[in-house]
Amino acid sequence: MVWEKRELSRLLYAAVWVILAVVLLLGGFGIAQQQRDQLYDEERQQARTELHLIQAAVQSALQSGGYHEIQPFLEQWGESNPDVSLLRIVSATQTILGVYKTTKQAEVPLKLTTDFLYSYRGKATLTMVKDLAAKNEKSDLILMQIFVMEAIILAAFGIILRQNYKRRLEAELLAERTHHLDEINQRLQWEVVERQKAEANSRRSHRNQSAINTLLQSSLDNSNLDQQLTLALQLLTAISGQSDRGKAALFILEDDEHNYMLGAQEGLSNEEQHLYQRIPKSRALFHGAVVARKLKSIASHQMIEEGVESMIPTIYPHNAYIIPILLRHRAYGAIVLLVEAQLAFDQETLHFMESVATSLAGLIDKQEAENAVKKHQAEIERLNMDLEKRVKHAVTENRHKDMVMMRQSRMAAMGEMIGNIAHQWRQPLNALSLNLTNVEDAYNYGELNDAILQEQMHKAKRLIKQMSTTIDDFRNFFRPDKQRVRFEIGRVVKDALELVSATFSHHHIRLVFLGSEEVLWAFGYPNETVQVLMIILNNAKDAIHEVGLEDGQVVVKIEKNIDNQAIISIKDNGVGIPQEIMDRLFDPFFTTKTERQGTGIGLYMAKMIVEENMEGTIFVESDENGAAFYVQLPLAKTDYENDM
Repeated sequence: MVWEKRELSRLLYAAVWVILAVVLLLGGFGIAQQQRDQLYDEERQQARTELHLIQAAVQSALQSGGYHEIQPFLEQWGESNPDVSLLRIVSATQTILGVYKTTKQAEVPLKLTTDFLYSYRGKATLTMVKDLAAKNEKSDLILMQIFVMEAIILAAFGIILRQNYKRRLEAELLAERTHHLDEINQRLQWEVVERQKAEANSRRSHRNQSAINTLLQSSLDNSNLDQQLTLALQLLTAISGQSDRGKAALFILEDDEHNYMLGAQEGLSNEEQHLYQRIPKSRALFHGAVVARKLKSIASHQMIEEGVESMIPTIYPHNAYIIPILLRHRAYGAIVLLVEAQLAFDQETLHFMESVATSLAGLIDKQEAENAVKKHQAEIERLNMDLEKRVKHAVTENRHKDMVMMRQSRMAAMGEMIGNIAHQWRQPLNALSLNLTNVEDAYNYGELNDAILQEQMHKAKRLIKQMSTTIDDFRNFFRPDKQRVRFEIGRVVKDALELVSATFSHHHIRLVFLGSEEVLWAFGYPNETVQVLMIILNNAKDAIHEVGLEDGQVVVKIEKNIDNQAIISIKDNGVGIPQEIMDRLFDPFFTTKTERQGTGIGLYMAKMIVEENMEGTIFVESDENGAAFYVQLPLAKTDYENDM
């Protein structure tokens, strides 16, 4: 604010100086212009006089016929008057009778012309041009002198204004400093008083906080709730400064909310404790403070007037401070503190009382919560023991069921494998039977010799070896892999197709294999992949066989998608899968077959193998033209990528 005032004063002085400068400048310009106009008027009047003199002399010469005198006269006149730049006499016929012209061009020309008669019919025109540059320089000199005078005046006036401004500024600064010193002095006095108050408040706050900390520390010292309640009452009587004469009591609202019972006391006699053991809330003076949920003070004359003096412990005459206790916004009870009638508490002490009540409410709430936790823990332990027994019983039953289902699954898989082996052996057994028949016929007809015998034995051994190889193939493919390996997806699919080809041929179901254009490799367990494909293929075979299709067909296709994954699709031309069971198709123990045909864990095992062991996905699509299972496997990295 002071700075703005100084700046405004400085701007005011500057404005006065600028206004004076503008006035002087405009006045100087006016005077200079007036002087210039006066000089130009004088010069113009003098030029007209000279023009008339020249006219008279020339007119006299022309009238007397002295034409030859005109040119010398003009030259003489021009040379004697340096400011004349042109003198010219032209006849009416535009004949130049005489002319004088300087080589220098007039800077500020003044042109005058007059016509005159020099004979009865002769008329001439006299033209004179004068250069007023000298007069212009004189006017500029006058203007410069005026400006110099104005500058001197402005400088002097500026110095006067500056000195005046400095003196005024110094006076204001002195007054400001004096005022500032007065303010500092007053502020120091105020700060001293406030610091004394703050120190007193700090000591009292420290004492109050120490009391609160003592109360809170009691909860950490494993003190029981009764001890903590008594300690709170002792702190309240001590803060009132009458710990030897003060009385305090804590009344707790019972669960039925009809009566208050004495929960703790400080300074009450045995008779008073018995008297106040239980008080109906309708006769308790402190009940109003509990309902209002705010601290309340009651003078002794109010108690006498209301006739409830006996309801509060007394050291008559006295005042009562009632501090309600709330637990989670629920009325719990009230602390009644009795003090001498002349003793009054300030707001900070009242706030301390409320803090004690709040801390006490927290301790009570903590104790109730701990009791509730202990009760709940005991209940939880009982429930846990009961639950543990039930879980053990359920686990035992489920384990038994799982063992039964796994046994059934193994039996079903074994039956499926035996069926596949039987179909694989049918042709070799027929050929072996035909081979034995040929040996028997050759023997009966006497055609059996060493060559025929060796040939038939060779064929028989080859057929038996083929049957043994079939058993080894099934045994290898149903053995779990020990570790993950890099394998060609097309080769694994072909192996699975070879294992089920005989069964499909027996049921007159056509198998179509469409391989990918490039060789695709996966990283995982090839034997488990074969098991997944056989589970899906056998389900497709059963679906076609159940509806009795004569042109059953299963198309197995391998392709690569844009996500760098191999997709093995197995599509049949059956009747499809009902939409209502699509979401449950891969659930364990879910099957649409009879108990003798399926166990409900085949597709569940396939999903577990693909998603958990192979890090792939398996899903199914279906419509009225059949079902399609898709197995997506991540492609194996190249050798270069593995090295990286």
